[in-house]
Amino acid sequence: MADAGRGNAYYVPTPDAAPAIFAAEFEGLASLVAQNVSVEIAMSEDVAFLGILNEFPTVAVPGGVQVSLSDAYGDERRRVVFQLHVPRLQALGPRRVAEVVLRYVSVGEQIAAHEVTLPVTVNLVSADEAAAAEADHEVTEEVVVLMSARAQEQAREHADRDEFDSAKKVLGEAAELRRVAPASSQAEELLAQAEMLEENLLWMTDDRYLAASKNQMLYQLRQSRNRRKKRKP
Repeated sequence: MADAGRGNAYYVPTPDAAPAIFAAEFEGLASLVAQNVSVEIAMSEDVAFLGILNEFPTVAVPGGVQVSLSDAYGDERRRVVFQLHVPRLQALGPRRVAEVVLRYVSVGEQIAAHEVTLPVTVNLVSADEAAAAEADHEVTEEVVVLMSARAQEQAREHADRDEFDSAKKVLGEAAELRRVAPASSQAEELLAQAEMLEENLLWMTDDRYLAASKNQMLYQLRQSRNRRKKRKP
């Protein structure tokens, strides 16, 4: 229901927790800053779109794909992680491989449509320069979190079929989260994700994989894949 209505979903263990959730949602409605937020990814010639790791709705458009992010609220941060296949480049130097077009309608004192276009470039360098370069830690950690969410989804599917050994195997992504956490500016969040996966490991038995644990896993999975959260002060 949340996905169909492009809203938020919550895990509510007891009825007493519901009022606080409704209060938070009503507060969020008051901080609406943009509607119909979308990202269009347009690929250059010979570049292929492989997919996004988030769970946002996508639709094919001429020359690329459009990702729907729904509405945006004040102090909110959202990221879209996508994969491209870039063919072998023939010459050293930068090359534009795609464009990202952000579209949204601002609300408030003035309602107006906005469009921002950002180029996506790669830089072909020598083997020595490539060996000396470091991966972007922020991108790496985002990919790890989303891949961990994918592992959690696979584990849930295994558990639904009573394949608990297979479920435990794919939940081993927690180790990767702990590996990248020390160098991350979001170490606390990554460690929390790792602890969540480790907690889910404890549920992977016939007598512990119950309706409550299944619902909590679904909620955790949605939060991880959509990566929709407030900025830290």
